[in-house]
Amino acid sequence: MEIEEYDLDLKTNKYHRSEVKVVEHTKSEAGLRKVYLSDDAKKILQMVKEFNESRKWYDDDYIFLSMRTHTRTTTKAVSSYLKDACKKAGISAKSSHKIRKSFLSWAYSEGVHLETVRKIAGHEDIRTTMKYYLFDQRKEQHTASILEQHVTPALEVLPS
Repeated sequence: MEIEEYDLDLKTNKYHRSEVKVVEHTKSEAGLRKVYLSDDAKKILQMVKEFNESRKWYDDDYIFLSMRTHTRTTTKAVSSYLKDACKKAGISAKSSHKIRKSFLSWAYSEGVHLETVRKIAGHEDIRTTMKYYLFDQRKEQHTASILEQHVTPALEVLPS
């Protein structure tokens, strides 16, 4: 987990990041969580690990290492990789946080139980997950269709 420390710039009265530290703990017990990986993701991680080992690149147990320094990849580098990947995919650039929010929202809309989504997110309070991470990704027409399927039969049983 990364903790950012900020310093106050007295000339501008703004805070700026002074240092990023890697620590051995999470903000809360909820931060210790399972990460679900597809078989393809597991294969890719194994390939990256083997690539690093074949070049004798090690930095503790980190998997993603800089090609230049052979040490753990920085958050700035990850953002740059994501920007490049989005460009290659022909979509607007997305931050890792936006991708996280989209994934959690997608998982919920696909039927993953809210409590499971909360655990995946590493939130202690389910209200955080609901307020900041879940939004309806379905089109209005799809929503109307679902409502129509359930409301129409309900109306038929009402006394006339």
